[in-house]
Amino acid sequence: MRGKLFRALIPCLLLTGLLCSCATSPSATTITVDRLPAWRAPEGQEEIKVKDLVAEIHRRAPGVQVRWEDNVYKRISYVWLEEYLHWTWKTALEHNVTYASESYDCEEFSLAFYLLASRAASLAGQKPAPLIGRMVATQDYPFAGIPAVPGKKHELIIVATDRGVFVVEPQTQSPHRLVPLAQYPNRILKIVFSD
Repeated sequence: MRGKLFRALIPCLLLTGLLCSCATSPSATTITVDRLPAWRAPEGQEEIKVKDLVAEIHRRAPGVQVRWEDNVYKRISYVWLEEYLHWTWKTALEHNVTYASESYDCEEFSLAFYLLASRAASLAGQKPAPLIGRMVATQDYPFAGIPAVPGKKHELIIVATDRGVFVVEPQTQSPHRLVPLAQYPNRILKIVFSD
């Protein structure tokens, strides 16, 4: 687990432009990226109790395992989420952050997405934490450019916004990478908020 977390943190540092020392180069390299999109407050009711969200998730996916740390979170602005989705893909393309089987795959894309969104909220002084979770599902049906591989597990993002609960595919630029939870086609196995 520590190795996987360390591998996932490297692209997070790279994408935030803090500092990246490239082992293949004799000299250190600094990579600069555009700033994270400025955090926007959601419209309407901001706070959401996890038990209310879990009830909504269980209506869509009865019996799915849900884990969380806090009891109250804040919804995310849908407008900010769209800006953030654009930023993540633009930054990934500019710095050649791409899928690599078993070394930078769905888990790392999901973790980087989660950590950088949480960082944007933190920089804005957002309290309580934004309701962003990492979600494991089957990949029995194609979704957002990821082909069907029956029985295989896949990790995505789930987020509560001021326009409802959405599933995000963080590793593609598909126009359908953001869909309402009710329209997500695959079986959800597990969701973790604040891991």
